[in-house]
Parts: sequence; C-alpha cells; structure tokens
Amino acid sequence: MRRVAELSSSAWLALWEQGHGQSSAQRALTCLRVARLREDDDPAAWSIAERDVQLLLLRESAFGQQLEGSADCPKCGERLELHFSTREIMPRNLSSGKSIAIEHQGYVVQFRFPAAGDLAALPAAGSSEARDELLGACFLNGRFVGEPVGFAEIPEEVRDAVEREMAQQDPDAITELALHCPSCAQAWKQAFDAASFLWTELDAWARRTLSDVHTLASAYGWTESEILRLSATRRQLYLGLIRP
Repeated sequence: MRRVAELSSSAWLALWEQGHGQSSAQRALTCLRVARLREDDDPAAWSIAERDVQLLLLRESAFGQQLEGSADCPKCGERLELHFSTREIMPRNLSSGKSIAIEHQGYVVQFRFPAAGDLAALPAAGSSEARDELLGACFLNGRFVGEPVGFAEIPEEVRDAVEREMAQQDPDAITELALHCPSCAQAWKQAFDAASFLWTELDAWARRTLSDVHTLASAYGWTESEILRLSATRRQLYLGLIRP
C-alpha cells in the first residue's frame, strides 16, 4: 500500500493557503500531491477508496488516529457526540482501474470506476448535473440493440442502473458511519467525507498556529520560519512564558 509523507508545519500552512477557494475533492488532491512520495504517482488517478485511505493516513500523521464529531438524529433531532478512529473507517477495498459492463433495457454499456481526479473536476458536487458529468467522464462504450451509442443517448433509467451497480461493486468509494440514537433508537448511516473533515481540522490548526506565530514574533522578534521550526512543545512553552 502507498504511504504519504509527513509534512512540516510550513508545508501544512502552505497547503492550507493553497486550498482556499477549492472544492472538497480538489482539496483532497492538493493535500495528496503535496504529501506524495513519488512525482510520477499522480493522486488524480487513484481510486476514491485509495484517495480516502491516504487522506486518513495523512490525517494520522498530523492529528493522530482519534476523531471527534457530531451528528443530529434525523428522527428526533438529538445531537450525538461521535468518537471513532481512522482505523475503524479506513476503506479496505483499494481496487482501481476496474470497469463494469451491464445490460439494461436493450442497452449494453461499459463504464470505468471514477478516480479521484474525476471528482475534483466536477463543477457542482451533489447535483444531478454533476452525477451525469461524472458518469460521462467514466463512459467507455455502449450499444443499443447492436448499434453503437454515445453517453448522451443513454436514458436516465440505464444511468441509474450503472450507478447502483458501481455502488454495489465498489462500496468503499463512499465511507459511511453506522449511527444509533440512544434517545429514540433510530439507526441510520451518514456519509463521512475524509477531505472535508481533514480541511476543517487543518483550518482550525492553521489559524491557531498563525496566532501563535504572531504572539511569539511580537515578543521575541523571531521570523515565521524560525518559529515554525520549533517543535509544538517548545512553542507552547515559550507561549506559556508570555501568557503566564
């Protein structure tokens, strides 16, 4: 399995700055391109499951394995506090380069599975137009009663069938948390976006770190690079001397 590089504080800050204005899927590629170990291994070609594994490993290198979050029960509205680890949600099936062929309503169509770069190229993730654009990017070939057809000629029912087959054959492309409400016993699954979660943590960390840099620079006259080269422990010790 691939491994990503551990990043310095300066590299994390540069990555955070670069990710502003990007979609969640684009930020995922930004993170992984900075952390990849080989220039010829483009994360855009990785499967979605592989992308998420590497994002979780990158998250572990900076923030550890334990994650905390919250979710609202869809039935009673109860707010649940969530505590889980990266290893509990780590995708297991890292297949890439696969394709599927299905027959439906007289159509025989073949599609490859989406890659990380396909998601990053979408203009509006979550919309029906984005779904069709993603399927269109993955379309390989099709026939209707023996005659070649293009993606635009494939009806909605066949596209839906392709989407269901992809979800069945590649379930790790979407990470879901199995949740249970202790108040009303409602059980449900909720999607977990590793890129969005990592970005939320990175954004909070970057703002805290820049605030600390400002405080230390004002007190000691050190440059940003000098402060970032200090370990987190030493930075906190110096901050403690300033803020007794």
